[in-house]
Amino acid sequence: MQQHTLTPEPQVSAPASSRILRLKQVIAITGLARSSIYRAEGAGRFPHRVKLGPNSVGWRSDEIEAWLAALPRRTH
Repeated sequence: MQQHTLTPEPQVSAPASSRILRLKQVIAITGLARSSIYRAEGAGRFPHRVKLGPNSVGWRSDEIEAWLAALPRRTH
């Protein structure tokens, strides 16, 4: 009889400081319109969304925060 040992699956998790933001939250945080978010994402200028389910997506908060921090600052 062959004995099998169970090895735990590696767990993939977001950093402790990251959470998932829904579209309304991303709009409120960035000030961008829905169409601008999707257009910038498609052009590679905005973080990619993550699929949460068959009909829902979200964005990682740490990626949105990094994107905001990388924006050039305006001085007037």
